[in-house]
Amino acid sequence: MNFSTQNLYTQEGLQEIDKAFLIFLKDASCVLYEAYESVRFGKEISPQEESKLLLELAPFVESFLAKIFSIEKEVFDLQKSLSNLAPLFQCRRLFVQRRALKKYSAEESKDFEGLVLEKHLLSHMKIKEFNALAFSEYILHCLKEADDYEKEIDLAEKYTAWRVFHIKEDPLSLSAQLFRVPQKIDFQNLIETSSEREGERKLSPEFLKSRSGFDLTDFGKNSAYACGEAHYCIFCHKQGKDWCSKGFPEKEKSAAVSFDDQIDENKKKELNENFQKNPLGVELKGCPLKQKISEMNVLVSEGYMLGALAMVIIDNPLVAATGARICNDCMRSCIYQKQESVDIPNIETEVFKNVIELPWGFEIYSLLTRWNPLNIKNILPKALTHYKILVVGMGPAGFTLSHYLLNQGHTIVGIDGLKIEPLPSSLIGHEKEFDFELIKDVKDLFSNLSERLIGGFGGVMEYGITSRWNKNYLLLIRLLLERRKSQFTLLGSTRFGGAFDEKYALELGFNHISLCLGAGEPRLLKLEKSLAKGIRQASDFLMTLHLGGASQKNSLTNFVIRLPIIVLGGGLTAVDTATEAQAYYRGQVETFLIRYETLLREKGKECVEKFWDLEDKEIAAEFIQHGILFRQEEERAKSEGRAPNFHKLIQSWGGIHVAYRRSLEEAPAYRFNAEELKKAFEEGICFLENIEILSLKLDETDWLSEMMFQQKEKTLTRPVKTILVAYGTRPNTSIIEAGEVSLPLKNGQLIPLLKEDLLEKERQESYAPLICQMSAGLSMSFLGDLNPKFSGSVVKAMASAKEGAPLIDHLMRKNSFPKKEREDFSTKIKKLFEASIVDLQEIAPNILEITVHAPHAARAFQPGQFFRLQRYEAFSLHRDGTRFSMEGIALTGASACPQSGTLSLIVLEVGASTKLCRLFKKGERIALMGPTGSPTKIFPQKTVLLIGGGLGNAVLFSVGKAFRESGSRVLYIAGYKSLKDRFKIKEIEAAANTVLWCVEDLSSQKDVHKRPQDLVFQGRVTDALIAYAKGEMGEPSISLEEVDYILTVGSQEMMEAVSHVRNKTLKSCLASKKDAYGSINSPMQCMMKGICAQCLQRQYDPLTGLETIIFSCRNQDQLLDYVDFECLKNRLKQNNLLEDIALQWGEFLKVF
Repeated sequence: MNFSTQNLYTQEGLQEIDKAFLIFLKDASCVLYEAYESVRFGKEISPQEESKLLLELAPFVESFLAKIFSIEKEVFDLQKSLSNLAPLFQCRRLFVQRRALKKYSAEESKDFEGLVLEKHLLSHMKIKEFNALAFSEYILHCLKEADDYEKEIDLAEKYTAWRVFHIKEDPLSLSAQLFRVPQKIDFQNLIETSSEREGERKLSPEFLKSRSGFDLTDFGKNSAYACGEAHYCIFCHKQGKDWCSKGFPEKEKSAAVSFDDQIDENKKKELNENFQKNPLGVELKGCPLKQKISEMNVLVSEGYMLGALAMVIIDNPLVAATGARICNDCMRSCIYQKQESVDIPNIETEVFKNVIELPWGFEIYSLLTRWNPLNIKNILPKALTHYKILVVGMGPAGFTLSHYLLNQGHTIVGIDGLKIEPLPSSLIGHEKEFDFELIKDVKDLFSNLSERLIGGFGGVMEYGITSRWNKNYLLLIRLLLERRKSQFTLLGSTRFGGAFDEKYALELGFNHISLCLGAGEPRLLKLEKSLAKGIRQASDFLMTLHLGGASQKNSLTNFVIRLPIIVLGGGLTAVDTATEAQAYYRGQVETFLIRYETLLREKGKECVEKFWDLEDKEIAAEFIQHGILFRQEEERAKSEGRAPNFHKLIQSWGGIHVAYRRSLEEAPAYRFNAEELKKAFEEGICFLENIEILSLKLDETDWLSEMMFQQKEKTLTRPVKTILVAYGTRPNTSIIEAGEVSLPLKNGQLIPLLKEDLLEKERQESYAPLICQMSAGLSMSFLGDLNPKFSGSVVKAMASAKEGAPLIDHLMRKNSFPKKEREDFSTKIKKLFEASIVDLQEIAPNILEITVHAPHAARAFQPGQFFRLQRYEAFSLHRDGTRFSMEGIALTGASACPQSGTLSLIVLEVGASTKLCRLFKKGERIALMGPTGSPTKIFPQKTVLLIGGGLGNAVLFSVGKAFRESGSRVLYIAGYKSLKDRFKIKEIEAAANTVLWCVEDLSSQKDVHKRPQDLVFQGRVTDALIAYAKGEMGEPSISLEEVDYILTVGSQEMMEAVSHVRNKTLKSCLASKKDAYGSINSPMQCMMKGICAQCLQRQYDPLTGLETIIFSCRNQDQLLDYVDFECLKNRLKQNNLLEDIALQWGEFLKVF
C-alpha cells in the first residue's frame, strides 16, 4: 500500500490523497481533468451532465484506488470476470427474449426432447458439457451470419424455449442469468400458498427450507447475478426517469414499461410530488436516500465495482446498513411495474461485498466515506469547527447523522441507552492515537452470527433484524465512526432525560442535541388476561434474543417459550418474531436437554428437580420430549443422507402462526415486504387471516392454554401456550411526556418550532428535520422515527439524517466558532459517563456491595431510583463451551457521593446473573445505565412509614435520609430472615427516627444491637406491624395513626401481605387517607421507560374497576391498593425453570 494510517485517517493525509488523484487524473485524461476541475470550482451543470461526468470519472477513481492500495491485479481480475459476461447478457436480450421465446411458447416446447437438443447443440459447438457463456458466444456468432446458420439457430431456439419453460436453474448459475425471463407481477398472488383449513395459509411441504439456529441464513447472490440485474436495467437516468431513485410520479403512469419497451423522450413530464400507487396501495416514492441507482447499474454492467461503490457512497455513505434484506423502496418504484423489477438491493449489496472482500477492501470503503472525488460538493471533510453535537440514539438515524456531521467538521458524542460493547484498541487505537491496525482482510473481523460478540450499536439493528442480514456489517459502521479520533465519542448505557437533560447538555458545552430515539413503546394487547404467563411482547423477546444473548450457543440468558406459538400482528416485526421464535424454540429445548441430562448424571433426579413445582415439571417434560425427538430426527437424517425435517415435528406440536385481523394480502408484511414474508413461509411459518381474538383461557398453573377468536362469522378456539404481541410501536416520546426534556407535543407528535433565521428553502421543504431552539446557544432536532415522514424503516431513518445534517450544520455555522477547550472534550465526557468497579465486598450472606466510579450517575442519583448493571461480554468468562454473560440486573443505588463520583450498589445473589457479580474485578469497566425510574416523592413535614424486606432495605437508606432532611419523621420497619442477614445497620438507623428490627429466625432479642429508641420483633413484618399497632412493644414513639405516607420495598409476597394487613387488620389506623406505595419489582430488561415492555404490570382501581397496564421501570413506586399482585407473581415466575437450570449449570461448572 502506498499510504499510511495517517494518510488515510487525518485531514492532512486526505488532502494529500486528493492532490495525488488530481495528478493521476490529469496524466490519464487532460480533457476529463479540466471538465472535472471546472465543476469542482463551481461550474453549474444539469443532473444529466453531472451523471455523464461521474460515469466518465468513476473508472479513473477505480484505477487510482487500485494503484494506491497496490491491488491492480485483483481489481483487473474482477473487472475482467464481469466484462467477460457481456456476451451472455447480450445473448439473453437479443436471442433468448427477443427470438426464442417469441417463436416457441411453453405449450409448444413441452414436447421438445431437451436432452437430445442439447446433445446436437453441443456437437455443433464442439464442447462436451453445456456452458452458458460458450453458448452465448456461439449464438452471437451465428446471428451475425444468420442465413448460414439457420438450422443451428432453430435448434438453439427450441433448446432455449425448453430450458426456460421446463428446467429449474440454480439461481446463482450463469445458466440462470442466460435463461432468465422476467415474470409478470400478480400483486394479489405474490406468494403461492395452500390452505388445508379455511383462513390458514402456508406453503406446501415440498417448498419448505430448513434453518439451523441463528447463523446467517442468506449469503446473498454473486457478482454474475448483480451484473445480470444491472444489464436488465435500462438506465433511465439518461432520460431523467430514474423513478427507482426519485419516485414514480402520478403523471407518469404511462411510462411503466416492459423489457421490450423504449422510453419515448417526448413523454417526458415535469416531476411532481404526487406519487403513483401500486395495486397494493403503496406509494412509489423511490429510494429515500435518492441514491444514483441507474448510474451504479451502468458501472456494474461495465465491470467497475469500485467505481460503482464510489457512486453509491455519494448519497449513501453507510451502505453497509442498506441493500438486500433491508430495504426495497427503490425496487418497488422501478420503471418495470408490470413485471419483475430490477433487483437493485442485491446489486447494491454485491457491489459492497465485492469491494470489501478485496485486499484492503474495508480501508477502500472507509476512505470513500471521507474522500470521494465523485461527491463533487463534499469531496473532503471540512475543517474542525469545535461545535459539539449530542446525538441521542445510535440506530440508523443516529449513526448516519454522526457520519455526516463529522464530515462537516463537528465534534460528536453519540449515546445509546443500551449496552454497547467496547472495541479492542487493535481496531480503533488508543486515545488520540492513530495506532490501530489497517484491515487487509475484512473476513478477519467477522464471526458466525450465533457466536458473534455483539459489536454493533446495541439498538434496533441488533435486535430488530433477524439472521437474514449480516450483522457483522454493524462493526464496519462503528469503525467508520470510532476511528475519527477525538472528534467522535460513543457511549453506551447512557440514557438522555432526567438529570441528563438539555440544561445539563448546555452546561457540558453542547451546541445542539439531535434526538434519534427510534421506535418507542410497543402497542399492547387489550384483553383480559393479556399479561398471563406465556404472553409477551415481541420487542421483549427479540431484545432478549439478540441483545441478551439468548440466540447464542450455550448462553445463560433465559426466555421460556412453549408451543403452540401465535404471533399477533401483520407487519415485518411479526414475521421476524415468528421465524426467530421457531429457531429459538429448538435451540432452547436442545440446550435444556443437554444440561438436564448432564446434571442428572451428576446429581440425580431428586436433587435437580428439588425446587421445581408442578408447572416447572410440566414444562421440563415438554422440553425433554421435544429435545429427544429433535435429536432423533437429526441422527436419522444424517444416517439417511438428507436434511432434517424439523418442520414436521414443530407443526405436530402446534406450530408457529402469525395471526392478523385482515387477509394475508392486506397485511403490511405482504404489501411492503412480500419477499420476507415468503421467506418466513419457506421456514414453515403459517398465517392465520381475519382473526379477532375474543378471550384467553389459562390452565391450572395459570399458563396460557387456549385462544378463542372470531374468523369471519365463525367463533373458534385454538390451543396456544405462547403469544408474542407485535402490534407495532408509538413514537419514542416518553422523555418528553414525563417532562424529562422540554419539547412541545401535539397528539403524540413533536412539533417543530422553525425560527425565521433558518433559510427560506429550509422553512418550506417538507423534508426539513424538525428543529426547536431550546435556548441561547442550544438547539434541538428530532429525526428518524420521531419525524413522521421518516418513520418505519432503516433507510428512511438514514434519509432523515442525510437531509437533516445540512440544516443542523447551517444552524451551527450561523454563530462564531466556539473556542477549543483546554481539556479534550472526548476525554472529559468519558470521565463523566463511563463506569468502573472500585470495590466489591460481601456485607451479609449472599449480599454484595459493589462500589462503582460513575461520576454522572452519582451526580444524578435521587432516592428511589435504580440502575441497570451489566458486564461487557468482552470481559465475560467462557468455560467448557458456555459463555457466562450477564443479563441486565436492576440494582438500587444504596448511596451516592457526587464529590468522589462513586455509587454503592447492593446485590442479592439469587440467580445466575447476580452470582456473576462476584467475578467483577477492581478497575473493570462496566455497563451501568441510570439512574432510571422515578425518584421517590419526598414530602416535607410528614410522618412516614418505611417497610423494607431483605434486599428491599437497600432502597430505603437514601429514601429515609431524604425524608428526615425534609423535616419528616420516619418509622422504619426493617425485616430479615435471620440476624446475620442485616447489613448497613448505621445507614438504616440514620434513615429513621425509630427502627423496628424484625427478624424471623431470632433466638434472643438481646443479640440485636440497637439504639435505645429502636425496637426488636421476632417474626414477619406484618406480624410486627400488628403487634406495634396494639402496643405490645410498649408506647410507640410514632403511632400508626399519625402516619401520612407508606412505602414498602421487598418481595412480591411481603408487599402483598402488607397491603392485605393495611386494608384488613389495620384498616382503622392505616387505610384511611394514607398514601401507601410499593416499589414494584417487576421483571425488567431494557429499563429505559417503555421500550422492551418486559416490566408490564397490571393495576386495578378498586373504586372504579378501571384496569390499566403500566411500565414498572418508568414508575416503580405504585399504589399498593392498585397493584395486581397475582399478575406480578406470574410475570416473575415465567422463566423460573430455565433460571434454575442456568444456576445449577453454573454451579456444575464451578463458576458460582
